[in-house]
Amino acid sequence: MNKIKVILGVVVLNILFGTSFPIIKTILIYFTPKEWCFIRVVLYTLVLCLWVGRKLWSYPLELRDFFWLILGALSGMLVNQISFVEGLHRTSPAHSAIISTTIPLWAMLLATFFLKEKMRLSHLFGLIAGILGVAILLELDHGFQASPYLNGDLLSLLNAIAYSIFLVISRKHLSRMNPMISLTLMSLFALIGTGFYSSWDFPLDKLKSLPLSVDFMILYAIIVLSIVTFLICLWTLRHMEASKASFFVLIQPIVAAVLSFLMQAEVPSHRFYVSTCLIFAGIILGNLKRS
Repeated sequence: MNKIKVILGVVVLNILFGTSFPIIKTILIYFTPKEWCFIRVVLYTLVLCLWVGRKLWSYPLELRDFFWLILGALSGMLVNQISFVEGLHRTSPAHSAIISTTIPLWAMLLATFFLKEKMRLSHLFGLIAGILGVAILLELDHGFQASPYLNGDLLSLLNAIAYSIFLVISRKHLSRMNPMISLTLMSLFALIGTGFYSSWDFPLDKLKSLPLSVDFMILYAIIVLSIVTFLICLWTLRHMEASKASFFVLIQPIVAAVLSFLMQAEVPSHRFYVSTCLIFAGIILGNLKRS
């Protein structure tokens, strides 16, 4: 596979992820987190089922495949999406984006424990720098109740950890499956969990009375942020190691911060910049070549 195409794919993926923070934050003006989570999973599951059609039921799967698909749905869609939306509802797009950049650090830690990958001293320092950066952003030096964004930031941290679990699972177990089939099956499993979380409340009346600009945002969130990004992610993991691909996550907070300023006039605090530098340093140290 052409390296330039793979790198371009990873860059596009992280630009798209970066746009998700201010766009979803805007959508949450019109819906509660529970309503939006259910709308999103219902609509993208419907699109996927119509796209895949009968192939979904004829694709050969082993019993163990369902275990990994369910685990992938829990980590990459259910817990990931709910904690992301609930967190973003309670914090700023810039905060949520910079916390999301810790995903490769948690993935590295998980790979060390569960895949028995060796952690070098530089990787340990990278993990410490990343954790310190998150702690500064959470204002933990002033206690657990200092930051008005604390609850949202902690939920965003749960989102990052859940997605790192999904990356490890995808690289080892899901990348060998047909990406459209695996994505559709995971979305069906996630639909059940999200339905119970939202009490199966689909706010059709609210959807009918939205401004046209928000309609386009929802369409973008369903097609691009929910389907295209997952497909690009699964494709890139086939051709690039997760540790290398995760380095490009540094693009996300830059895109999110710029769009947040343009769309919502949000100006990041000095803690954001200090935290960003520490987390970026942590990711760079964590991606130094393994022996």
